Amino acid sequence: MKINSFLKNIFLFSELTETELNNVASVSALKRVRKGQHVFEEGDTATSFYAVAHGAVKVFKINEEGTENILHVQNDGDLIAEAVLFGIKRYPANCAAIKDSTIISIPKEGFVDLILRNPKLSIKFMSAYSRRLKGFVDKIEALSNSVEQRLSVYLIEHSVRSKGRQVCELDISKKDLASLLGTSPETISRTLNRLEKQDKIAIESNKRIIIRQ
Repeated sequence: MKINSFLKNIFLFSELTETELNNVASVSALKRVRKGQHVFEEGDTATSFYAVAHGAVKVFKINEEGTENILHVQNDGDLIAEAVLFGIKRYPANCAAIKDSTIISIPKEGFVDLILRNPKLSIKFMSAYSRRLKGFVDKIEALSNSVEQRLSVYLIEHSVRSKGRQVCELDISKKDLASLLGTSPETISRTLNRLEKQDKIAIESNKRIIIRQ
């Protein structure tokens, strides 16, 4: 599949014309990343930013005790390390696939050159980021909610309609989900069980959850 077809689903490029998408694709490359494989490591020279074409990755740091702290989980259409465009010299965190994934690698030098040759692109990118920032504000507000509320929002946002049911396929472990939501795996398990007892969800397996309307 061509890079263009993936770029269309990424918020930063959603307003680009076909010609503009072709230009971005011309400086980009697809990269296959196996589960557990690093996309980059903290301290590596930051020469490119990335987008998830298909799959999921986690951005994380390791503290002095060796504990992994997840900062973000990025899924289809999400950008990774776009701060490279704004001057960072080295990646400030690690990034690794949490399942087999396809990543788009976009070199900073080639991308900036495209913008310099076509300044109108910068306006389109600013427009895309304004919508993105609104989403970040909503997520920050959600952090003040209870674990049950945060988990419910996560399940809904990551669900799809299938055969008349709203289905969430959990593609990350409870440990990673807990880290992302700022709680513990045990609390995640207890909250899922409580939601099921309240008939708000039906747990078909550890990875498949039906959301009741």
